[in-house]
Amino acid sequence: MDDEHDTGDGQGEQEQDDGEDCCGSHLAFDDTAPFRVSGARTEPALVKSVQFLTRRVCRICAEALPIVAGRVERKGWALEIVDVDDSDLGEQFGDRVPVVLVDGVEVLSGRFGRREVRRALR
Repeated sequence: MDDEHDTGDGQGEQEQDDGEDCCGSHLAFDDTAPFRVSGARTEPALVKSVQFLTRRVCRICAEALPIVAGRVERKGWALEIVDVDDSDLGEQFGDRVPVVLVDGVEVLSGRFGRREVRRALR
């Protein structure tokens, strides 16, 4: 029985030693909050629905759409471009376009650039 107990402890120590010897940064990852909170690291991989609300004649929308589309594509999410004049959203959003919705929640509106898009679409 002592041999079995020693073998179990020795394997556990060996696994820990292998992790330290193999990759010195391995322990650094274990100590960081983003790595330990597995949901936070895997959440970006989940497919999200992104809606870009626009109008046919909207210069700001035309500038913002490629930025949003590029970010959404890199994330692997779905992008729907919605003209508020052709939908029931016209009354709700009026002239306040562009608007970006993620899973139905507004995350951006008005004039925004790459930095704001990166922050909103994490």
